[in-house]
Amino acid sequence: MAMLEQNPPVRPYGRFGHQLIGSLVEYDPVGPFTGRQALGLPIGAQYLFGSFRSVDGNRYFAPVRHFHTDAALSLFVYSSDVGADFRYERDSAKAHRGIIDMGQRDDGRWGWWRPEPEPRAYFLTDGVTARWYERGLVDVTAEVREPMFQIAAPDSVSPLHYSSAALRVCEGSTIMGEEVGGYLFHEHGHLPFGRGWTGAAPFQDLEGTWVAFATEFADGNVHSGHLIVGRDNFSLAIIHRTDGPSYIASDIGVEYELDDDGYALRMRYEPVPGDVWEWSRVGGARLPKSPLPGGPCWVEGVLQQAGETRTWVHADAWMETYPDRLMNLERAKPFS
Repeated sequence: MAMLEQNPPVRPYGRFGHQLIGSLVEYDPVGPFTGRQALGLPIGAQYLFGSFRSVDGNRYFAPVRHFHTDAALSLFVYSSDVGADFRYERDSAKAHRGIIDMGQRDDGRWGWWRPEPEPRAYFLTDGVTARWYERGLVDVTAEVREPMFQIAAPDSVSPLHYSSAALRVCEGSTIMGEEVGGYLFHEHGHLPFGRGWTGAAPFQDLEGTWVAFATEFADGNVHSGHLIVGRDNFSLAIIHRTDGPSYIASDIGVEYELDDDGYALRMRYEPVPGDVWEWSRVGGARLPKSPLPGGPCWVEGVLQQAGETRTWVHADAWMETYPDRLMNLERAKPFS
């Protein structure tokens, strides 16, 4: 990964301007569920999420599960008709919230589960396949096909280690009783002791926009990765392709167009000269706006290389924006 920082400022000892580094790693089924530290940091947050499309192509489902150490904290399930915004499914309130066990089951799989003979909620994986189950709401089996993305920021005050895996949803998976396809993301962040994601520097101050994406084409090839643009040196592109070269680049910029509510309409990135990536909406697909001031705003879409002509069959790319920050970044500019 190459980076050129011209005229760098003199920073306090132990500070690096929130410079991001990245790598492709094997999916790890053990570390997230054993309390293993990364860069000396404990896990501060874990999430399961995805935008799954019904097999008839008419509806989207967006479940989001937040869990940590010994507790399942929340599950929100959203749904939408293609072309409309997501709405909250009130049956989400029936999901388990409370104590969980975390570790290895007798069958060798790692994960978390509600401690009862027939768990009503769990996520378990052997590193090859995974199953996410929430009784009456989510029943998704997925396969590990792509590498996991690893992102870190060395810093004496607000260090970060973040991992993200995109797992391919298997046939027969359902959300709210409807069969779906797509990609399931399992993400976890290692943060300073006592700090969760909403108290971390990216959420509080640094991020302008961040998208994790997976785009699968009709020929079976997949493009996936992360594109991050933020304040100071908080920017990174990790691009993985099954049909071409993969790469990692820093100091990236973005061109953007937002709607009147701060949600993205279209985005354009050029992580390295001549390699342009474009994000666009799929229908409406806006998630309810965050109650926190300034965002974030989430909207579903598809991310592809400019000039791509193949038909995509699965696309998951929640574009996350903090509109006020984005519009004030030197490396971000509106479409002309």
